[in-house]
Amino acid sequence: MLDLTTKAQIDLGDVGLHEGAPVLLRRALAPLAENEWLEVRAQAPEIEAELAAWCRKEGHFFEHSDATRDLYRIQRGRGKPSVTISQQEIAEVADPSWGLAPRGAQVEAGGPDFSFTLREKREVWAQDLSTLYKQAVANQWSAARDIPWDELPKLSAEVEAAVCQVMTFLTENEFAALYVPARFIARIHPYYREVVEVMAVQVADEARHAETFTRRAEAGGIGLGTTAVSGQLSLQTLLEEPDFTTADLSQPAQVLGRMRPRPCHLCLRAVRASG
Repeated sequence: MLDLTTKAQIDLGDVGLHEGAPVLLRRALAPLAENEWLEVRAQAPEIEAELAAWCRKEGHFFEHSDATRDLYRIQRGRGKPSVTISQQEIAEVADPSWGLAPRGAQVEAGGPDFSFTLREKREVWAQDLSTLYKQAVANQWSAARDIPWDELPKLSAEVEAAVCQVMTFLTENEFAALYVPARFIARIHPYYREVVEVMAVQVADEARHAETFTRRAEAGGIGLGTTAVSGQLSLQTLLEEPDFTTADLSQPAQVLGRMRPRPCHLCLRAVRASG
C-alpha cells in the first residue's frame, strides 16, 4: 500500500547506479515538489550505499525502510544547480569538475573531478588557434590517394638501399614528432579545446608522414633499414622532456644533429653512384 506521504513509486529491479538508474530516478523525481517522497524498490548489489551517495550528490534526502529489505525512499530536495561555462570569454582557469563537457555546455553539479594537469589559460592558450586548425584540416592529404606509387623510378640496388635507410631515419623521427604532442593532449583540459584540436591534427600529420616514409621503403622491395642506438638515445630525450615547447622546438635540432655525422658506407656509395 502506498504510504500517504509518498507521491510516486519506481521499481528499479536489478538496475544499478552504473547501469542507467540515475536517468530513471531523475525522471521519477522531476514532477515532485520539494520535500515530496519517492518510493524506490531496488535489488541491485550495493544499491543502498549507491543510492545514499547519489542522493547526497544530487541534493536529496535518502532513507531505508526498516520494514522492507529492498524498499527505499527519496525526499526531493532543491537539488544542486547546474553550472554554465561561458562561451564568449576564455576562463583563466578551467574547473576540474567541468570534466569533458564542451565549453558553453550546462554542467550538472556533483560530477567527478578530472585530473587534467594543464588547465590554466597561461599554460596552453594561443591566438588564432581556430584559424590554424581550419587551415590544417583543409590541407589534409592522403599517402594512398595523392602519391603515385606505381610511378616510382626504378633505382639501382645500392641507391634504393640508401633511400630505404633515409626513410628509416625519417620514420623514427616522425614517431618522435607524433608522441611528443600525443603525451601532452591527455593532460590538457578540454575546455581549451582549440589547443587539443590543433595538437590532434599534428599527431595525425606525423602519423601520415610515418606511413608515407615506411611505404616508400617497402615500395622498392628492400624494406626499412637499420635504426641506430645513438638515434634512439637522442629521440628518447624528446619523449622525456617535461616541457612541450622545449621538446617541440628541439625536434628540428635533433634531426639536423643526427645528420651531421659521417654517412654510412652504403649512403656514401649511393652518392658516388648517383653523381
